[in-house]
Amino acid sequence: MSFKSAMILRPVGAQDRIRLRDWRNQDFIRQASLTDHKITVDEHNAWFDNILSRDDGVWCVAELHGNPVGHVNAVMQDGDTWQWSFYIGDQNAPKGTGAAMLTLFLAELFSRDGVQAIAAQTVASNAASRHLHEKLGFVVTGEADDVLDLSLSRARWQDSQAIYDACLSRVPKGE
Repeated sequence: MSFKSAMILRPVGAQDRIRLRDWRNQDFIRQASLTDHKITVDEHNAWFDNILSRDDGVWCVAELHGNPVGHVNAVMQDGDTWQWSFYIGDQNAPKGTGAAMLTLFLAELFSRDGVQAIAAQTVASNAASRHLHEKLGFVVTGEADDVLDLSLSRARWQDSQAIYDACLSRVPKGE
């Protein structure tokens, strides 16, 4: 069964409160994040309560075969650009899970009226994140203080559909 038929994105809900904090505080995620401190319960609860009431963003959990594996979100930066962030929280998720999750999320974002670009930031030394962004069509737009700025335009996304189809057609290892 391919990622296309095995993965869904669903809105973050109350049942995800503890899971998202646990995922975010894993060493491998903190080391790859722009904010690398351990998130306290109070800090997380304030963030979580805030996102549940906001209307300027999209917060999703990716499920593979019904099991939560990752988190992806985007917030409107201005009228036509959205800034995204993501991580795969399940350390045992099969290779390709991140690309599939992000492919589904890009389709969700670009299906919205007026979205013209997705912006991203990653730690410059995070080669895996940079590679994944570039695989998905993002281009580096700047670098400062060990932070890469990347962007994907709607036009580039539309021209790269074969890449996204390949990401979703892949069969997770072990199936």
